Amino acid sequence: PGGTAAHLGKGAQSAPGGTAAHLGKGAQSAPGGKAWKLIDQAGCRGLRVGGAQVSEKHCNFLINTGEASAADIEALGEELRARVRQHAGIDLEWEIRRVGRTR
Repeated sequence: PGGTAAHLGKGAQSAPGGTAAHLGKGAQSAPGGKAWKLIDQAGCRGLRVGGAQVSEKHCNFLINTGEASAADIEALGEELRARVRQHAGIDLEWEIRRVGRTR
């Protein structure tokens, strides 16, 4: 609440510099800076939850290292958002369309 919106995720495209499946990227700028820069400054590059990881090369990409569950991906995105909010006071918004339920 009270933060400016930036974007997290944009849809599946080619994997960012590797063969891991990725879930999307954030390409939108926010008044507080570019989403990737906010993510990096919040210390999220390489952050992992289960089999989901913030890409080391392009930190606005979420990747599935091969064993990620939907719950891992959701938890990673929410942790990333919380860290950026705490660090920069900006709320990142999901752009990845989430379908189904986590258990």
